[in-house]
Amino acid sequence: MKKTRGLFKFRNSKYWWISYSFQGDYRCESTKTTDVTKAREILKQKRAEIEAAKAGLVQLPGAESRRATISSLTEALKADYVLKDRHSIKGITSHLKQVNAVLGDMRVSDLRAKDLTNYQMTRKRQGAAGGTINRELALLRRAIRGFLEEHRLPVPRVQPLPENVREGFFSRVEVESVVKHLPPEVADFVWFGFYTGWRKGEIASLRWDDVDAEARTIRLSWRKSKNKQARTMALEGALAAIIKRQSIARAERVLKGHDSPYVFVRADGTKSHGRPFDDISVVWRRACKAAGLEGRVFHDLRRSAARNMDRAGVSRHVAMQITGHKTESMHRRYNIVDDADLRAAMRRTQQYLDTLPSEK
Repeated sequence: MKKTRGLFKFRNSKYWWISYSFQGDYRCESTKTTDVTKAREILKQKRAEIEAAKAGLVQLPGAESRRATISSLTEALKADYVLKDRHSIKGITSHLKQVNAVLGDMRVSDLRAKDLTNYQMTRKRQGAAGGTINRELALLRRAIRGFLEEHRLPVPRVQPLPENVREGFFSRVEVESVVKHLPPEVADFVWFGFYTGWRKGEIASLRWDDVDAEARTIRLSWRKSKNKQARTMALEGALAAIIKRQSIARAERVLKGHDSPYVFVRADGTKSHGRPFDDISVVWRRACKAAGLEGRVFHDLRRSAARNMDRAGVSRHVAMQITGHKTESMHRRYNIVDDADLRAAMRRTQQYLDTLPSEK
């Protein structure tokens, strides 16, 4: 072994290693660097951690805890989501897959802020959006926070990346142009989203048990709501017509022996016939492209509903109850001002100015 100032190298390793003792326990760790200057900095940091541990400020993880990897804790987080029947499990699985691909093999106790910065740079090079990267790192922190707090180790943080806030929305005419290219059952699904502003997963989760025909209401279970709050929607006008059409379609399925507990189901004659919508992205993209609205997303309907309620004079409190926004800041974020709003504002301003006296 080659030694130098508290560092050493194994003959079969290209990395510098450090050794230290704490409370009678001799420990040896790789610095995972071939640069002796960086290795000395790591040794210096480790010695500082030992001094802090002796003072009771932090706790150095034991041998078993040091073996805990990021992937093991992200898997535990996914298991917790499954256990609690979180409807966002598909989304977090996709995000954590990216985290594990880059950081999964790293020991949690070795994670530092610079590693998170490097992760951001790696994902940016891969073409990921700032918002996506922020979601991934938020899930990573959620997965490792308990472990680090238990061992009184700091949770590494990094400045979140700027996010491109989507500003898309649909006018009624644009929705009409899209649904022309959709199957009838999907068209009703889209219209329901346009009128209510409910999330795609929330609409897909609706069951006939949630429909109260006498009270003319439909109830979203708190288990299927993103903010874990149940919501009730009055079935009036177009919404009542949508549910009536789906009820007629259900009666026809029952006659054919294909009943389903869900309100919105597939009717394509395949094995998926009668199953709830889990993904309409393919038909949605095709319809938007055919309507000349390529690039629009289903979530734009949610923004549109919030804006329409605001324009219709619906109180913010009631609108938030309908769309399921938990905070006013999020609701305000969805109230998008477009060019038509600006022009209307300028016309009203000009009309007012025209009423004022002028010099002649």
